[in-house]
Amino acid sequence: MYVKKRLNNNVVQVTDHQGNNLIVMGNGIGYLAYPGDRVKDSKIERTYVLKDDGESDIKKIAMMIDSVPLSVVYTCETILREAERHLEQAFSLSLLFSLADHVDSAIQRVAQGMAIVNPLHWDIKELYPEETAVGRRALEIIEQEQNVKLNKEEATAIALHFLAQQQSMQSIEQAQNFTEIISKMIAIIQYHFQVEIDQSSVNFSRFITHVQYFLIRQVKGQSSGFDDDHLMRLIIQSYQEEFTCSEKIMVYLKEIKQMEPTIGEQVYLTLHIRRLISSD
Repeated sequence: MYVKKRLNNNVVQVTDHQGNNLIVMGNGIGYLAYPGDRVKDSKIERTYVLKDDGESDIKKIAMMIDSVPLSVVYTCETILREAERHLEQAFSLSLLFSLADHVDSAIQRVAQGMAIVNPLHWDIKELYPEETAVGRRALEIIEQEQNVKLNKEEATAIALHFLAQQQSMQSIEQAQNFTEIISKMIAIIQYHFQVEIDQSSVNFSRFITHVQYFLIRQVKGQSSGFDDDHLMRLIIQSYQEEFTCSEKIMVYLKEIKQMEPTIGEQVYLTLHIRRLISSD
């Protein structure tokens, strides 16, 4: 393997004899390493293959890696593998380093006697139980490998990292914003129909998935839903209460979140509200 770019003393971007683009890690592997130098196999502790969009990952890694200890990165690698098994999805290399950056900061907060305050803790826990389960497992791994007991609210903070990448969100902040919006939408629906929604139901999971993609489209300025006027009138007439509820949600989105979904999107949301308040 030959050095392509030194990221820091412990992380180097390399190419192998087949021309593959890789990241290798090891204690001191990047010290006095220059492009074209051969990397000693004995120094390599971890190897990661970069995908086609690897340069994007490199930029993100370079921004985070300098202050994160290797041991924390390796702990987060264990967490990532657990997450991939539990959520049945592969995650990118950039997520490994963003998670390591977060975990390192959390460990430092514990050392300084600081506690995290996550106002969306309960919302995340209720809306995303699978990701939260990964977050709880992550706390166990961190305690085992780093000998640090993090606050239980860190489980949902960690869950957001996986949620953001699963749904192709742009950032953790966007995932938090979407969580807040979805929680408010559910509150509007429950208040309008005076019902308690079963959050373990299939319809609830479908609703959450629909709203996530709905919000992503709003952020990107895209539109979906219905465009057949006759069909939309038929749905509005058939589900008048559900459409009235969707109007309340539209007011919230426009006035508080500055989003303006199309009538087609609203009608599509009406159908999902109908399914949500109906039994499976």
